[in-house]
Amino acid sequence: MNKITSTTRIIPPATREAANWFARLRADDVSEQDRMRFDEWLDKDTANRKAYAEFERFWSTTGSYARDPMVAEATHSAVADIPAPRFINEVAPVKPKRTMIFAIAASICITTIGVATLVFWPNTNSSYQTAIGEQRAISLPDGSRVTLNTDSLIRINYTDTVRTIRLERGQAYFRVAKEHRPFAVETKNRIVYAIGTAFDVYQDKADVVVTVAEGTVLVTDPGALTNAKPAESSGKFVRASQRLLIANGHSVTSTTVETAPMDRSIAWLSGKLVFNDEGLMQAVAEVNRYSKRHIIIGDQQLKALRVSGVFPVGEPAEFVDSMSKYFALYAEPDADGNIVLYPQAKMKSLETSS
Repeated sequence: MNKITSTTRIIPPATREAANWFARLRADDVSEQDRMRFDEWLDKDTANRKAYAEFERFWSTTGSYARDPMVAEATHSAVADIPAPRFINEVAPVKPKRTMIFAIAASICITTIGVATLVFWPNTNSSYQTAIGEQRAISLPDGSRVTLNTDSLIRINYTDTVRTIRLERGQAYFRVAKEHRPFAVETKNRIVYAIGTAFDVYQDKADVVVTVAEGTVLVTDPGALTNAKPAESSGKFVRASQRLLIANGHSVTSTTVETAPMDRSIAWLSGKLVFNDEGLMQAVAEVNRYSKRHIIIGDQQLKALRVSGVFPVGEPAEFVDSMSKYFALYAEPDADGNIVLYPQAKMKSLETSS
């Protein structure tokens, strides 16, 4: 059984600031400027990253232990002396309602953390996922951060010797905190070892694409490494602004590292899709990832069309409107609510013959 001892200690400033940011980011009126300042606060000190990760982990797991008598007693004692929620200077004042609920809960958490020393608290084998069209940013226990793209699932397993994340499906962007334990991302048939870096992994069915924004990663086939010690002979190093596309059935060593189109590869982090002379079929497939309402190519002639432009994720109607105007296409909903594209000339021909 988990043990919680009630020993008073001074609450570090980073913990209080983490609580304030936790409440602010869940406010109804949170702005993009708030998110940028939050990123700056995280990057300012490793203590900030660790405090926020600890706070987020405490928040997410408290519900599972809320009925534990020791947790209840510690929380009750904390609430008895709880001060009014106070925000640090870096965070703008927030409105009541949902924000105040999180602010009060945050104060409960930091006070509870202050009076309760967690002797053992499980943090392995956690999982996070997103629905179609959803994106989610997560702080990991070591201060690393991961952003999940649409319809993605990861499983986290941290031990004393290695930090492992398994990407079951979808796409994730990792910003890795430096420490003594290796950081590994596993897919169904590949392993990516980070060497203090920021990188993107996309698992498209059996294919895997690894794109590096900062630093270096080592991509290997399963079983290529022992004791999680990277060696160049066991795989391919991928450096900043490079990518590795491993098709199903191909080994890592037989694949060539290439220059990555960074403006397109990680544009999804900004809620955008960027196409540069992309085939319409490929562009449609990418747009469809973010919506349950799919676009369907209704005529084989359209496969020859090439697409360039910037489009918002999760807005298939806007993409269809642009394609219809630029290529003179006709869009028609089908019985399932999807959007079918045809050449306007063909539709006019059918209307004339009828």
